[in-house]
Amino acid sequence: MALLFACSKGEQASPTTPPPKAAPTVPIAEKNPDPEIDTTTPDRALKSYWAVGDWIRAKQLEKYDAATKAAERKLIERVTAGMVQKNRMDRDRPFQLFDRQIDEVKVETDSRAVAIVTIRNVTPIPSGPVDQDARTLGIRVSGERYKYVLEKTPSGWGVAELAEWDSYGRQWRKTYDSYAKGPMLPHMTYEGR
Repeated sequence: MALLFACSKGEQASPTTPPPKAAPTVPIAEKNPDPEIDTTTPDRALKSYWAVGDWIRAKQLEKYDAATKAAERKLIERVTAGMVQKNRMDRDRPFQLFDRQIDEVKVETDSRAVAIVTIRNVTPIPSGPVDQDARTLGIRVSGERYKYVLEKTPSGWGVAELAEWDSYGRQWRKTYDSYAKGPMLPHMTYEGR
């Protein structure tokens, strides 16, 4: 027997409507040193999963203090020039804010549930010129869809698989968290450029 729980979507934003500006917030780690965890239901477990991820990102950002940033800028200044230097010096690491909406949760068995979610990045857009194309702005407005498979364990519900909607292939594609069986082969080059 499958149960269906749904959250209302509220008003849909048109692709030309910018997302609402998020209110400035205190990093999660300052507000709550230990995130509250509730794994009694699939939706509560999913919200706890997000709270833990936000807490970890806030803690990592706290370590990126003014002294670290100043040391980084001095080193960048010594090995870059022109636009590369400007881009590297102007780079900031804002705390990313997300609007996460659980669109539906289907409890498939006593130990398995599937949640479909829409996530939007609502981090305030910096003032001044911003490098964003129409596709990027559209994603900020409409968000991206994810599928979480949750499994029930002796300690409660937990995220077992994560997939993202591939709009080009029109199918769910497992993310790296879902299929890693051992140490991952480093292949992304973005941070190495």
